[in-house]
Amino acid sequence: MKLLITCPKFFGYELLIKKEAERLGYKTTFLDDRLGLNFFEQALIRKNIFTREIKLKLYRNVKKRLSDEIFDYWLCINPEGFDIKIIKYISSKVNYKKIVYCWDSLANKPNQISIINLFDKRYSFDILDCKKHNLIHLPLYYSKNYYYRDNKIKNKKIYTIGSVHSDRIKIINTLLKNKFNIEFSLFSKNVFLTIYFFLKGIIPLNYIKNISYDSTSHDDIFKKYNEYNFILDISHPLQTGLTNRTFEVLASGCSLITTNPNIIKYDFYNPLKIFILKRDFSNLAELNNWITNYNNLKLNMDNYTLNNWLIQLLK
Repeated sequence: MKLLITCPKFFGYELLIKKEAERLGYKTTFLDDRLGLNFFEQALIRKNIFTREIKLKLYRNVKKRLSDEIFDYWLCINPEGFDIKIIKYISSKVNYKKIVYCWDSLANKPNQISIINLFDKRYSFDILDCKKHNLIHLPLYYSKNYYYRDNKIKNKKIYTIGSVHSDRIKIINTLLKNKFNIEFSLFSKNVFLTIYFFLKGIIPLNYIKNISYDSTSHDDIFKKYNEYNFILDISHPLQTGLTNRTFEVLASGCSLITTNPNIIKYDFYNPLKIFILKRDFSNLAELNNWITNYNNLKLNMDNYTLNNWLIQLLK
C-alpha cells in the first residue's frame, strides 16, 4: 500500500510518523505542506495569511513533486498550508481513502474548517472541535522514544520545555516568584522573533539564555525527563485537546503538571500522578502539597502509542 503523508515540519514528529508507517508496511512518501516556501511565506501561512503568489507557488511545487505519483491512502495532518485547489489536486492522486487529522484547535486555524470537509475521514485531538464540526475524536500519542523508567530521584524540581507562546512565560514567572524550583527550556523560530518578544515585554532579558533556535531531539528530551520527577505542560489556552507532551511525560513515568483541565475526561487520569494548575494560580498551595507528597505511581498508557494512533487512522 502506498501512503502519502502531508504535514507541517514540527519538532521531528513528522519523521516519527513516517518511520512508524513504514514499520507497519506502508510505502510512504512525506510531503511538507509548506514545500519550497521561504521563512517569510511560511510565517504568513502560520498567521492564516494566504497571498495569491503564495498559493500559486505552493501549488506549482506540490504538482511538480507529485506529478508521477499515485497513492492508495493520503494522511493529511494539520493542512494549514494547503488551499482547496491543492487539496483537490492531491485528491486526484489518491485511489482509496483520504484522511485528515487536526492536531491544532480550529479556533487557531479557522481556514481549515472548509478544507477538512473534502476528506473521507476527519479526526481531531480537540474534543470541542469534534462536537462542533462533527469530527472523530482521536487523542495524540507518544512514540517509543519515551518509555517507562522507575524514577528514584528525590527532589522537588519542575521542568518545562516548549515554544514561546500565549501565557507560557507568565506561568513560569509566577511559579518562580512563588518559590517553586522550576527549570525551563524555550524554543524560538529565529533570533528576530526573540527580539520581537523581548521588545514587546513577553520575554525578560534574563530568559534569553534559556532559548534555543534548534529543536531538541526526542532522545534528548527523554534524557531531560530522567532528571526530574515533575514536568509542566503549558497548553495553549484555546485548545481543549491534550498535547503530545502529556502522553510522553506520563509514558516516561514522570508526574505531570498541566494547565489543561480537560485531562480529567481521559481514562488514565489519576490525581496522584496528574495535577491541574489553574491559570489564575488559585491552587498553588495545593500544588506545593502535591509535590511534597510525590507518588511514584505507574499509569497504563499502552492505548496511546504512535502505533495504535496510526492503525486507528488508517484502518
